Amino acid sequence: MVMAEAASCIADAFQDAIVETDSEGRVTFWNKAAEKIFGYTWEEVAGKPVWELIVPEKYLDENKSFEEFRKTGNSKVVGKLIRTEAKRKDGTIFPVELSISKRRLKGEWRTIAVIRDITEKVEAEKKIEELNKHLRILNSILRHDLKNTLTTAKLCLELLRGSSPAEVVEKLESQLNKAFDIIEDIKNAELMLSAGELRPVNLGKIVRESASEFGIECDADDVYVMADSAIKSVVYNLIHNALVHNKDVKVRVSLKRVDGLAELRIADDGRGIPDELKQLIFKEGFKGETGRTGLGLYLVRETVKRYGGSVHVEDNKPSGSVFVVRLKCLPDQVRSEL
Repeated sequence: MVMAEAASCIADAFQDAIVETDSEGRVTFWNKAAEKIFGYTWEEVAGKPVWELIVPEKYLDENKSFEEFRKTGNSKVVGKLIRTEAKRKDGTIFPVELSISKRRLKGEWRTIAVIRDITEKVEAEKKIEELNKHLRILNSILRHDLKNTLTTAKLCLELLRGSSPAEVVEKLESQLNKAFDIIEDIKNAELMLSAGELRPVNLGKIVRESASEFGIECDADDVYVMADSAIKSVVYNLIHNALVHNKDVKVRVSLKRVDGLAELRIADDGRGIPDELKQLIFKEGFKGETGRTGLGLYLVRETVKRYGGSVHVEDNKPSGSVFVVRLKCLPDQVRSEL
């Protein structure tokens, strides 16, 4: 009895609703947060079918699977975090996150549901998505208009060639090219910051395609990882970075499975990177000699982290640098099902 009272006090201290039902779906426990979230008191819900109280009508058919749970204790929703909807006493439908566990008491299976009202969270997500949509539109317009303006400037520069000092023309051309590069950086940043749903991806295929685009040597196995479309920009940026920071450099790309990890190595025989800069180059805003946005390697690192992986740079032998990306490989049985 003391333990039961303690458990009830603890449950009442939770901000999430905790609802227990017996094998017939009747409410056997209803904490204070449940009263606040759904609008029913314990006296109003005790012993009543939970689906009559808090389950929206469109989800009632899903309760047919409750019969299987009642008999076996098996259910596809037990042990998972689910985003769905619930119904308040006044009939209001609202979004919730639902986590269900089970226990066996006196020969019957019972469910314990922890229910969180995520109305504010969903509204915030909608606002963020709307803002991101507007930013993508503004970014696209800005890139388009700037590119058109710069293209016009470059055409005018061609008219000056031959009639103006060569060093002036070369300086102007260099600055215009740098501006085009920045626009491309912004385009890549938008892609890499637009997080998509992670799915199985053949990283080897992406690496081979990128290497072919740059015309460099490549040895990449078919290795599958969990990623999204931004993985293409990760590979592109690392190869492009190796080429743009070195003149007359040889770049070689390899992808192998090493101890359960996909190990992507992009090696060059250039000047190398001093030890004191090996960590700094991945910092936001760090600019090398190119004078570009300073976002490229930072976005690579953040994207790889989002995939649960890592990226670092080490010395190549006898000269140059090697950028190493490690991502968790998908099991062979998952790959065979793709």
